[in-house]
Amino acid sequence: MAVDSQYFYSVDILEYLVKKGVSYREAHDTVGSMAKSCLDKGVKISDLSLAQLKIYSKYFALDVKKLLKPEVSVKIKRSVGSTNPAMVKKQIAIWKKKLK
Repeated sequence: MAVDSQYFYSVDILEYLVKKGVSYREAHDTVGSMAKSCLDKGVKISDLSLAQLKIYSKYFALDVKKLLKPEVSVKIKRSVGSTNPAMVKKQIAIWKKKLK
């Protein structure tokens, strides 16, 4: 299942870093480096300790670990067409009306 992929968290981690004041470009490079390293080592992103995360960026704090859960990752996306359960329900309702 796609939600089981650890790389599902890449956007969440990127957005986390940007909210911490990191430029988009630097955050993108950081996440890319982290993802490549995890792939090369066969390690899950969610299994990295805070100390290991800090190797990639000094901006990581313990709060980043809460993002590394599928249910949290899905819920924090709030745009139209996103995976957020409330947004999905809203779209289903809209389409049910249109398809009647």
